[in-house]
Amino acid sequence: MKRIEEHQEETIKDNESAKEYLNSVLKKEKMYGNLIKQIKSFNIKGKYLELGSGPCVLTSLIAENIPNIHIKAIDISPYMTEIAKGYVKDKHLEHKISVITSDPTDEEMLIKLGKFDLVYSTYSMHHWKETEKIIHNMYNIVNDNGILIIADLKRIWWLYYLPIHNNWFISSIRASYTLGEVKSILKKLNIDQYKIKNIFPLSRLIVIFK
Repeated sequence: MKRIEEHQEETIKDNESAKEYLNSVLKKEKMYGNLIKQIKSFNIKGKYLELGSGPCVLTSLIAENIPNIHIKAIDISPYMTEIAKGYVKDKHLEHKISVITSDPTDEEMLIKLGKFDLVYSTYSMHHWKETEKIIHNMYNIVNDNGILIIADLKRIWWLYYLPIHNNWFISSIRASYTLGEVKSILKKLNIDQYKIKNIFPLSRLIVIFK
């Protein structure tokens, strides 16, 4: 089951593409319910950083459901962050969410943002070109006793071999990581304080403790 890379940032080339993505996420908004419960269960207040925040639909749900937090939301696409800023404004959450356009491989930029009590990324890992570097960068800005959370799809063999082309979901499954690959990445980064659990039939949650 060889991993087939798929980089979403290359598909967001204009505002129209970003708007279409926002609309597609809004249709699937309920899928975030279990994930929000998982994040709430850690009872972490203070500063959050979300990497790969897209149009900030999940960001806004977290801000609405968890008190006493502020989220810096980062996405690599300027078109996506422009749409996200409008969405956050419409939800009246500018006091809890700051939206930033930046490359997660830029370690210096992330360090300038400071340290965070919770750093998280959802359904972005399979898009990353430099996965080890990005996880390293995220881990380095987690406060002592803080948590890094990465939620993503799993590469499942029977979905991997379905003869479907030009389907975003199947492409994302094929670009996702197996459990063994995830553990190998964490081992290379000398990260040993973590747990991995299933959150949906096709997704997993990686929780890394600082």
